Amino acid sequence: MLVKTRLQLQAHMQANSPNHYSGIVDCLSKMRQHEGLFAFWKGIIPPILAETPKRAVKFVSFEQYKRFFLFGSPTPTPLTFSLAGVFAGLTEAFFVNPFEVVKISMQADKTHMRELPSTWVTTKKIIHREGFGLKGLYKGISATVARNMVFNGIYFGFYHSMKGKLSNVKDPSTEILGKLGLGFTSGVLGSCFNIPFVCSEK
Repeated sequence: MLVKTRLQLQAHMQANSPNHYSGIVDCLSKMRQHEGLFAFWKGIIPPILAETPKRAVKFVSFEQYKRFFLFGSPTPTPLTFSLAGVFAGLTEAFFVNPFEVVKISMQADKTHMRELPSTWVTTKKIIHREGFGLKGLYKGISATVARNMVFNGIYFGFYHSMKGKLSNVKDPSTEILGKLGLGFTSGVLGSCFNIPFVCSEK
């Protein structure tokens, strides 16, 4: 994620600039040389802090929205799963965006790890300079909303619609492998469609 962020942020940088990365390997090499080994973990604290509550927000809201989008059907339909996923993504985005802003700010900082401000200091600087709104902790919220809505709509819609087809599998090992494969496929499909919004976040 760090390398991806760096490569996306240099879109308007001149190719002959000493800070320009020619690719993944060049980015890793220059970071190690100029910023230290632990630079590869810049911005790791915000996603760690957000991960558990983010999952809770997403899955709890998905279950609530699922009931809302039954449209009179006794059981959830593929449309139910997709719409519940879309709105769960919307809810999740408003929770996770401040953490994303802090993470990207830390990952974009090319100073050596010894001089890198802490997560808390970075957060306070963003709030002091830009505030809590659309220029501060909620900068890029429209892209985050679009990213999460697209990914979750596709992921939950595809996964839960297809999961029922595995219920007839008798062998437990085959069922587990099937669910793993289904989860992987759902994630790949969601990622393929939400990548443009990930890029526009930066």
